[in-house]
Amino acid sequence: MVGAFFALLHEHTAANGLDLFYRRVQRAGKWNAAAKDIFSAPYMAMLLDPFLMNPADQQHDIYWVGYSPNFAAQGAVQDDWNAKAGKLADEVLKIADCDTHAIWAMTTNRGSGNTTPPATGVLTFQACSMVGDTTMMDLAAADAQMNAFMDNIEQPSPRWRWWPVSGLNSENQMDFFSVSGNLSLQQKGQTMDNFVQNGGLLKKVNFPRLSLPIIALLAALLNYGIIMVLFFILLVVADFTPGIVSVGALPVILIMAAFAVGLGLLGATINVYYRDVEQFTIVLTQFWFWLTPIIYPPEIVPAHFRVIFEWNPVFPLVAAMQDIFLRGIWPEWSALIYPTVAAACLLFTGALVYFKLGGDMTDEL
Repeated sequence: MVGAFFALLHEHTAANGLDLFYRRVQRAGKWNAAAKDIFSAPYMAMLLDPFLMNPADQQHDIYWVGYSPNFAAQGAVQDDWNAKAGKLADEVLKIADCDTHAIWAMTTNRGSGNTTPPATGVLTFQACSMVGDTTMMDLAAADAQMNAFMDNIEQPSPRWRWWPVSGLNSENQMDFFSVSGNLSLQQKGQTMDNFVQNGGLLKKVNFPRLSLPIIALLAALLNYGIIMVLFFILLVVADFTPGIVSVGALPVILIMAAFAVGLGLLGATINVYYRDVEQFTIVLTQFWFWLTPIIYPPEIVPAHFRVIFEWNPVFPLVAAMQDIFLRGIWPEWSALIYPTVAAACLLFTGALVYFKLGGDMTDEL
């Protein structure tokens, strides 16, 4: 679910005008009737009144939040407002100085189970930034852990992530708002008590550890698949299509995936306990790349140095892909025995270390 349209109401709104604005908007019958006539796409409007805030950072009295299920509907609603609102728009502008508009995208991290939002409630906003090389897959894994924790303590509060799209101050440094909802300030306090009393459980939450490498593998395969589609288009443009031998790439990709997952499990697990492993792995993979004839033919390497290729388990896989897509021939299957055995051993070792030490990783983190 994405799409949110914000109109930020300026702090210079007159006090009596602000009260009048509340009274008029609370006349839901009039607003809803007008909205049905004006808007051709789904739209829901809410008023947010800042309560716990820092006046130095809070420059607006109230926030008008309009939500649509997608950006197309959002754009249609904005077009309708500009073209059809007329008198209703004039009434709003007389009592509220709407000086800023911004567009956000919303993703739901934890649903409330309610098909319709409550008439009143409390939203808590936290300005967040991605740390270091954090990826969306890391956020998904963290969300899964947090949701499992909240289920464990029977905490029903929904959670969203609001991503800025356009209209924000150019000096804005955050990546997104983390937003949680409660029906009242009392429920918000109960939520905070729950987190304080049960926060230690967060590191003990049980969720399938196998889900983390599976998510990473699926993301990598998706990226690889997109690249391969573009590569096939390039081959067609170059009038060179390997034909049926392209099927031979599937077992090669499977071996490469097993090799990568095994290496990733082993390296990532050890890195939790020995932080320098990450830097060592970066240097190692750079050397490994250049010691594998990917962007240069192996024939240019002096004969007495080619023994390196014989010990490199990735070399037969690269050679197999080159046979398929550059020469249009089937790979030499016997040459894939060594990388298959190496991938199986590495995958077994990585999984063994991951599941043996995985239970203590959250404490180390």
